Amino acid sequence: TGPGGGRGPERDADPARPSTAGPAAPPTLEELELITLLADHPVLIATAQADKAFWLLTDERLRAMYSAARDGQSFLELAPQHLSPSSAKHVLSGKYAAAKDPPAQLAAMTRNLEARKQGAGLAALRASLADARRRGDHALARELAARAVAQRTGGEPAPDASPDLEPAPGPPADARIATGGVDTSNRKQVE
Repeated sequence: TGPGGGRGPERDADPARPSTAGPAAPPTLEELELITLLADHPVLIATAQADKAFWLLTDERLRAMYSAARDGQSFLELAPQHLSPSSAKHVLSGKYAAAKDPPAQLAAMTRNLEARKQGAGLAALRASLADARRRGDHALARELAARAVAQRTGGEPAPDASPDLEPAPGPPADARIATGGVDTSNRKQVE
């Protein structure tokens, strides 16, 4: 027995020990569903698809559970140690026990997590781009726009990418580039 009366890592998961942080937010349903599937079909844990899904998990408790399960621990033990009672009940519900094609479900869940991650990344890029534009940091705006385009298309950012995610109203892009991004037309006077 260790100094806290527990044995090894179990001591760290002691629910009677006060937490220094406030109550943690529950994991996202998408991530909890993935762990629920793996709890019902532990053979999937050893697959490349499950490893790919692991890297997409954002909840540290679920990542810890996955890692411990890879090392041979049972979700039956892990869920109550790492999750709230309602989340643990969900993971241990047997919801996917009768699934007809668990590997296909795992692949679909992984694709959903990938899409969520990509969407969140693109949203963060857009927010940073808007902030750079607001501050007038044209070099950063150009770099962020290139990243956003590359992320959307799955390619590498071009070194001379346009600073706009979508075409801006006004003169053609080449006219804005030739004048350093300043609109020199008399369009506003004519309108």
